[in-house]
Amino acid sequence: MEVETEPKDTIRWERKPRGFNWKVMTVTFTVMFGSSLTITMVFPFLPWMVRIFKIDGEFVTVEETGYYVGLVATAYFLGRFIGSYFWGVMSDKKGRRPTVIISGVGITLFTLLFGFTNTTTGLPWALVTRFCSGAFNGVVAAVKAIVSDISDDTNQAKAMVVISSAFSVGMTVGPALGGALAEPVRQYSDSFQEGWYMQ
Repeated sequence: MEVETEPKDTIRWERKPRGFNWKVMTVTFTVMFGSSLTITMVFPFLPWMVRIFKIDGEFVTVEETGYYVGLVATAYFLGRFIGSYFWGVMSDKKGRRPTVIISGVGITLFTLLFGFTNTTTGLPWALVTRFCSGAFNGVVAAVKAIVSDISDDTNQAKAMVVISSAFSVGMTVGPALGGALAEPVRQYSDSFQEGWYMQ
């Protein structure tokens, strides 16, 4: 009985393990941290913010506060839901880097614009800026794609831990930061006076 043997000239291609790219992972960690930070940062001061809104010429009452807080909070996630498909397609067609850059700039811009919400701009401004901030939050899909591109079976689990850790840290730091910076005139009256941002 003849036993088939592998020809001597056959070449076995072995995939070399990819090294863990700390440079790229540091960038993705920072991007994910910033993205998740903007989600929860507004929660500590949002109930006080909506109280300065005027609806039909009247300030929002205590009883109405929960309703309008819910609207503003929902606007972000509605924008994120609508924009997620677009950013996923863009990440595949235009590349990961442009997606992360454009998305990051959009999140930063609309988060800053949300900070200018006041009695004059009111609820519409808050809803639009939070919606747009969520709609531009396309970094999650792009970052996961980046991790998939630069890792393999030997280090993919480690890379995913970095990403999930960045998200968790941002979600944790966000409320603490928002609470520390909310109502600076009351919290830090020695350093800030009423209307200081208008001077």
